[in-house]
Amino acid sequence: MRDEPLRPTTLAQASRALGLPTAWLREEADAGRIPCLRAGERYLFDLDVVRSIIMERARLDRSGKSWPLNVEGTNAGPDSQGG
Repeated sequence: MRDEPLRPTTLAQASRALGLPTAWLREEADAGRIPCLRAGERYLFDLDVVRSIIMERARLDRSGKSWPLNVEGTNAGPDSQGG
């Protein structure tokens, strides 16, 4: 559990903090693969949660159990059409 209050991070802030393209982060959030809170047109993220998800994806990818973390502008998830 957290001792500190949640500080939501905007899409642009999360993109900069994580070193990921904003378009990729938005696509992942829209597809439900990365959780976010939508406030009108704004996307709000919990950086700790997003980091955790990305690290887990990378770990699974190394073990061959999941799709790669593709940040080249295409979705590489199991529901993608060859990307």
